[in-house]
Amino acid sequence: MDNITHSLIGLAAGQFATRLRARHDPVGAEKNRLASWLVSAVANNIPDLDFLLTPLTGGILGYLLQHRGYTHTLLLAPVQSFFILMLAWLWARRSKIKWSAGDRNWLIGLALLGPVLHIAFDALNSYGVHPLWPFNDRWFYGDTLFILEPAIWVTLTPLLIRESNSRSGKTLFAALLALGLGACIFTGFVPWQLTLTLIAASAWLLGLMFKLKAGARATAAILACTMLVALFATASARARTDVMELVLKEFPGTRLHDIALTPYPANPLCWSLWTIESQRGWYFARHGIYAAAPNMLGASECPEFRTSPGTTFPLVPVPGPSRPELLWSVQFQAPLGELQRLAKDSCQTAALLRFARVPAWTKVAEGKTTIGDLRFDRGPGKGFARVTVPTKGADENCPAHVPSWDEPRRDLFIGD
Repeated sequence: MDNITHSLIGLAAGQFATRLRARHDPVGAEKNRLASWLVSAVANNIPDLDFLLTPLTGGILGYLLQHRGYTHTLLLAPVQSFFILMLAWLWARRSKIKWSAGDRNWLIGLALLGPVLHIAFDALNSYGVHPLWPFNDRWFYGDTLFILEPAIWVTLTPLLIRESNSRSGKTLFAALLALGLGACIFTGFVPWQLTLTLIAASAWLLGLMFKLKAGARATAAILACTMLVALFATASARARTDVMELVLKEFPGTRLHDIALTPYPANPLCWSLWTIESQRGWYFARHGIYAAAPNMLGASECPEFRTSPGTTFPLVPVPGPSRPELLWSVQFQAPLGELQRLAKDSCQTAALLRFARVPAWTKVAEGKTTIGDLRFDRGPGKGFARVTVPTKGADENCPAHVPSWDEPRRDLFIGD
């Protein structure tokens, strides 16, 4: 998720903790509300400091392999929490703030919860996380939320507008609410029916925040956010089941390895997808658009994520028929042995394959091959998940400190 979303989640969690504490210690809860908000917000963002680790590997591979890496693991989450608590202690000491044992316990709880919430929400994207390292190095993909989800802003900012004590705070959160709704209106990814629904929902939530008692406001906001995630999760599960059935029906004999799903922002009706398949020594990555409710909004009415007319990799039309619920677009196909040879002959390719969920490759000039991940390719010069490697026998600078993450497509190296 983006850092604005992580911050809003942290602030909402801080307010929820404040209201829980107010049940038995209203004075202490209100006195330390700002500290609870700040500790929770920072704790919900600290795992993204992993950009400091990218120089360990260097270059594009440094970002791909170190981002959502060690800092996004349950083993190191408490270490990050301890760092947050040290910063909070230094701030309190400098500001001459004295915390009681109760104050410290609540702040410790929020500091411990923050990184876990961060990992959990990052796990809802198609990018993936591997939280169980070093006991399990596999990637986990939630395929449930877009990496920047304005609908979450809409559900959480009304609470923060109501609970902010300063005019600047209310203005900031109101601006974020307007920005979230503006993204739904002007990006073109959300149909007008859903946009109107979100506008009505935000107005209703904002009014509700001024009607509910203090103890119920945070609960209502978190419940609304939970219901939103559940809605997307239900649509994701249905999309996976339907697409699997259609692929096996339309491409008989294929081995379906995976389906990478990404919903449109604030739009659980439209899903961008890649299927990863193999058949008789050939590899296929097929792109399509799935409509969760084709009677309301067909797949052909969903906007296309791929805005570039060009492509980095050679893509051809998918031969399968289009249906109201599934509109096939383009596919990459190549002998599977080529990928296997690249992985064997190129250390950079081997490293990239510890990240790439939907690999693709193509030969370029001067005896080099470009290999990348189709999830994040937007055409020539538009994408961050690809490297160009020399042919076998040429000098190659092997990346250092490559993490031990399992290759998402290790199954491609097992015979059909």
